[in-house]
Amino acid sequence: MQLLYSSHSNRNLLVVLSSQQGVVTGGFTIFRKTKHQYPVLNITAKCEPALNRCEHTPLTLLKFKSFTNNTIPRKIIKTRGIPFSRKISYAVGGMPYQMTANAKGFFLQIFLLDVVQMGAFYASLILFLGRAWDAITDPLVGYMVIKSGRTRIGKLIPWIVFSMPLGVLAYIMMWFTPQESMSPSSSFFWFFIWSCLFDAFMTCYHVPYSSLNMFLGGDQKDRDSATGYRMGMEVFATLAGATIQGQIVGLYHAKSAQVCSQLNYSEASFRNVSSPLTDTLQNTRRAYVLAALVLGGIYFLCCVVLFLGVKEQLAPLSTLDRIRMPYLAGMKMVVGHTPYVKLVFGFLFASLAFQMAQGNFALFCTHAAGLGAYFQHLVLILLTAATLSIPLWQTLLLRLGKKTTLYIGLCMYAPALVIIASIQSNLPVFIIMSIISGSSLSALYLLPWSMLPDVVDDFKVKNPTSTDLEPMFYSCYVFFNKFGGGMSVGISTLALHFAGYKPGACRQNPAVITALRVLFAPVPVVLLLIGLVLFYFYPINEERRGQIQKELLCIVSLHVCVFSYPTIVITFVYNSGSQPFSVNVPPTSFFSAHSTPDVPPHVRFTSKPMVLWIFSSTPCR
Repeated sequence: MQLLYSSHSNRNLLVVLSSQQGVVTGGFTIFRKTKHQYPVLNITAKCEPALNRCEHTPLTLLKFKSFTNNTIPRKIIKTRGIPFSRKISYAVGGMPYQMTANAKGFFLQIFLLDVVQMGAFYASLILFLGRAWDAITDPLVGYMVIKSGRTRIGKLIPWIVFSMPLGVLAYIMMWFTPQESMSPSSSFFWFFIWSCLFDAFMTCYHVPYSSLNMFLGGDQKDRDSATGYRMGMEVFATLAGATIQGQIVGLYHAKSAQVCSQLNYSEASFRNVSSPLTDTLQNTRRAYVLAALVLGGIYFLCCVVLFLGVKEQLAPLSTLDRIRMPYLAGMKMVVGHTPYVKLVFGFLFASLAFQMAQGNFALFCTHAAGLGAYFQHLVLILLTAATLSIPLWQTLLLRLGKKTTLYIGLCMYAPALVIIASIQSNLPVFIIMSIISGSSLSALYLLPWSMLPDVVDDFKVKNPTSTDLEPMFYSCYVFFNKFGGGMSVGISTLALHFAGYKPGACRQNPAVITALRVLFAPVPVVLLLIGLVLFYFYPINEERRGQIQKELLCIVSLHVCVFSYPTIVITFVYNSGSQPFSVNVPPTSFFSAHSTPDVPPHVRFTSKPMVLWIFSSTPCR
């Protein structure tokens, strides 16, 4: 069964489908427009052959129409995809999260240690507890989103729009040092509170945004294409964010590295190794605030583009309405879905590997590799390679499949890390390995996020009565990613504390150098191998993806075949995830929420918002 044409007016939705026999029949399926402007299937019906119509409750009126091959409207086309402008607007909306997250990932650790000159123990608490708080907020915000109602501008868009100003403010304050000299406890609470506030507001932005992928319209290929645009734009956002932040603050970091290099050849460096470089410290702090202002402005503009360019569309088996399922019940269903669990934990360990190396890259270049003056340029090269590699992975994805392409991309990362950790002060080799690492990074950006909609569709096929859980799927996915990032950064900074890291010191002791090398290569490689093993057991391959789309089409197509009375038979098909079964109901029967003859008890009829699957007596194949 293939959807050829659909159009809607203020009261009705016309759906025209074709069967394998080549005969196109159709009719008005009954939808009611509410004040919130979303369609509701009304299944209360009574057919009267004399009038050639079906009368419903006073809410709606349906007149059947039949079509033959000679009377099909000229406008009949294939299912409408996602417009290019909507894809671009959606992709632009993902830039703020990646810009700010990567600025934090690359610069927050060195900012707290060498600019704020906070102790490594306090810095590790901020990084770890902040990420833990960030991770906890994801499922909570996801549940709040699915419990919220639909407004005139949608259900997800309001969360994005109203959280944006608070997120911008918190991001700027997170990089602001209020006093030249703060006590350790005051400094800790200042940066910890603003970091937690920013993470909470960004979660209110990013969880609805991630879920929006399922409500862009189109089919799975269209959503994969939108995901490709999104990932390309997000990798570009990491490039733009790192470029802006790196070029603004990198100049002062380079001056500090130059002064340290000069001191390393003088006796003064041994008498006063840990003395702060006061001549550039204040300028560096102001540079971080300036960079935050610039990124905050881009954050605002991207949100405006998303708001103006994207309108929420109903997804299969979704109503965008407020769900009534308890939080724990919904969470149990989500985490009990086996393909989702395997994908999440594979993504967790792979993300842990990348974030472990990312969080220590600045300190590794500065203290272990002797290339602190070139750090911002290496980051720029890495992210440029990641941006340019997105089309390559998108092409391989279509030819080889998602799972195979993911393996190719991730396997490139381990050799690059080992080579970087094994050499010292060799800029050309660092540049080449940064290009390879960036290409692998883009595979991690694109492939797991492109695989998540497949898991959600698989869940819908197996649990068709459990609708509108998409925000919970995406929030838990982001939760594990952030939890992994918090663990990697917190453990790294704590390891440096025990190794004897001295904030602001030009020269660190050998134990710190060894710790940086171990944290940059061996640990991420082991984590990456664990992730690859978990991805190996991920069950949704290309064959299963095609099967899911066929089953989903059979579930969500709303079809009423109208022939001459009394041969009309309406078949209600319920797919339990294993063997579908059908119930033939005479059209002269009157159905309501209180009268459902010969229908199994778990097939519920109601006049409240829900989605029901209806087929003709010819089963959907």
